[in-house]
Amino acid sequence: MRSLRWRIALAGGALAALMVLAGGAGLAFYLQHTGEQRLRVLAASQLQALAHGLEFEHGGIELHSLPESGLGWALYKHDGSLLAGSAWPGMAPPGSKLAAPAVTRITTPEGQAGMLASGWFQPDEDDRTGGGEISASLVFSTADIDREQTGLLLSCLAVSVLTASLAALLLAAVLRHMLRPHTDLAEKIAALEPQCRGQRISTATLPAELVPVAERINGLCDRLEQSYQLAATFHAAAAHELRNPLAGLRATIEVAAGPGGDPASALATCHQIVRRMEARVANLLLAARLDAGQVEVRRDEVDVNDLLVQAWEAQATRAADRGLEALWDLQGSGIASADPEAVRMLLANLIDNAISHADRPGAVRLQATTTDSWVTVEITNPSSLDGERAARLVERGRRGASTSSDARHAGLGMGVCCGLAELLKGRFSVSADGRELRAVLTLPEAAEFTYW
Repeated sequence: MRSLRWRIALAGGALAALMVLAGGAGLAFYLQHTGEQRLRVLAASQLQALAHGLEFEHGGIELHSLPESGLGWALYKHDGSLLAGSAWPGMAPPGSKLAAPAVTRITTPEGQAGMLASGWFQPDEDDRTGGGEISASLVFSTADIDREQTGLLLSCLAVSVLTASLAALLLAAVLRHMLRPHTDLAEKIAALEPQCRGQRISTATLPAELVPVAERINGLCDRLEQSYQLAATFHAAAAHELRNPLAGLRATIEVAAGPGGDPASALATCHQIVRRMEARVANLLLAARLDAGQVEVRRDEVDVNDLLVQAWEAQATRAADRGLEALWDLQGSGIASADPEAVRMLLANLIDNAISHADRPGAVRLQATTTDSWVTVEITNPSSLDGERAARLVERGRRGASTSSDARHAGLGMGVCCGLAELLKGRFSVSADGRELRAVLTLPEAAEFTYW
């Protein structure tokens, strides 16, 4: 059974049935106990009425009154011999003389349920001969009372079953009305379409218990739309990043193949373009592996200062073409504990982004310091980006500033740097003040080895 409504209804009905049954059982026990006590009192009073009607006259005994509801009675002498009445098995006089009559349940020879009351009495005497004490035993039927008690028990059981059934049906109807907002919420969720951007579930008419669910769904829709937008931007940026080098390759080859072309120069240009394409494709693959959690890093001692110099030298020609020059400030050993290939790619991306986002000629400051067990690399380039736009550069697929003259850049590097820094247990941040764009990479310093 999958319906939550019917599960709750059945559970409520079962609970109501248990409560009614428990109450009915308690009531039946109370009524049976009180009825049994009343029967015993009735039996004792009937026996006393029988005893009060006994009288010795002229050497014999005379019975003036008999109980109307009795099944049988018997009188015994003090020696146990039958004096009057009819003796049944189990109607023998009590062995001891009790102050009050003894009352017990018995079954008559005919199989009827009855109550036996017996006791010792001193009949009234009209002469002086004296008859002594006698024992009187009286049996009367309890069949009618037992039938009433059985009927009462069956009635309690029937009322319990009926009450439980009605409670389950009523609870199901109430729950159907109360759970209607859940059905409405499910219909609203089903109506959400990926093609319709901006659709959200209104929480104005929802019960308080369902508002957190709707808010979580709206938050999920926000993240999905952001992911779709980021994916679309990423695809467009990746296509743009690969299209420009391919167009440059084709133009270079066509010029070299034409009249007066210089194949050697064209080959060198094509080699540079292919190297840039290779770096862009590596960024694309690394971004995909980062998203899939498939990048594994190893720990080794890395000379960050040396790798920073190598990364700048690899792109010094492009920097010079944009009117950028390097200002160096390397302090400390610069030995970090990290993956060499990951650090090499990090620094290459940082310098590539610094050159790409520089919107005017000037100096690119490259600083590396080693303090407090951390190696910090800070690269600053001239840029008119503000702080808000600079912070968005770490989003995957975000392209550079609109004022950037380097249309080849697709905004992959910053996002890759952020992911790699996290894998290396380091930190990465980007900031800007409208004049300069600053990228800061912090890596853990390699532990010193002590000889002894």
